[in-house]
Amino acid sequence: MSHSHDLPPRPELGCYMLREVHQGKADGVLMAHTQAEEAAIYAAGNILAVQGYACRLVRMVDPALFQAQPQAYQDSLLTPGLPLLSPEEGEPPASLAARMAACLRPQV
Repeated sequence: MSHSHDLPPRPELGCYMLREVHQGKADGVLMAHTQAEEAAIYAAGNILAVQGYACRLVRMVDPALFQAQPQAYQDSLLTPGLPLLSPEEGEPPASLAARMAACLRPQV
């Protein structure tokens, strides 16, 4: 059973983790740019969790500020090789979850 951990906001870093997955072994990353998107990625993350996928949730506040952080910090949030999705304008969480699941499903 994997447990996710909600973390305190760190807007001064430009981008920060909202929720990390068990042992940091994320299948994918969901990124919010606004408060409304934050609610959407939490909901999508919960849908994906039921399907057996663990998604890290991050909030991008200031891309330039984030780029100024050490590479190790950037990689800890936006791990190279992991699919990264953000909600599209007005996209429901179920649709976002379905898009991420399609990225995570083994390609046949």
